[in-house]
Amino acid sequence: MNNYSYLFLALICNLACMSSTTQISEDGHCITIANGGYVLTAQAVAEVDQSYMLVAWDSSEGDGFADATVTCIPLDRADVLGGQHGVLTGSTHPDMREALKSAMDIRLIMTDASRRKALKKMQDTCAGMGNPVFRVGGREIRIGQATYRNAPTPFGNPPATVILADTIELEQTRYSSREIALKSEH
Repeated sequence: MNNYSYLFLALICNLACMSSTTQISEDGHCITIANGGYVLTAQAVAEVDQSYMLVAWDSSEGDGFADATVTCIPLDRADVLGGQHGVLTGSTHPDMREALKSAMDIRLIMTDASRRKALKKMQDTCAGMGNPVFRVGGREIRIGQATYRNAPTPFGNPPATVILADTIELEQTRYSSREIALKSEH
């Protein structure tokens, strides 16, 4: 083999070692998550089965452990605000600015890599003009300890809610409280 073959082989091995596959192990409420050099020890604090109106998608991926960071409004709150204020689309619309006061940041960690397709579809939809509605099921977790490449890191709990998501689905490509009301009547 020539030098380029060794270089190519070393590159492939390096990429394989750096792959961002999430490994999750659970022992009761104690959860260990390994991803991207991070190892997080967390505790499940609440079950989650909630729909949200997606407002913004944070593409910075700055924390290295989450599959997605989103800003959203719980759907029941969005419906109340929609009833009070009318249209909840377009970030510059006065009603939407009022609704954004109820927004929350969520970091999603998927327990199954196949669910990332739903995340990609949500991200593509959010890049458009609509505010998609998604439903997530899993557990809210609180991070206890964090290490990065075996070195303790002062990670603490981010200001966002962290959800270990077992299921995620896109319910609507564009938020409409009327569409949701019609679905619930059937």
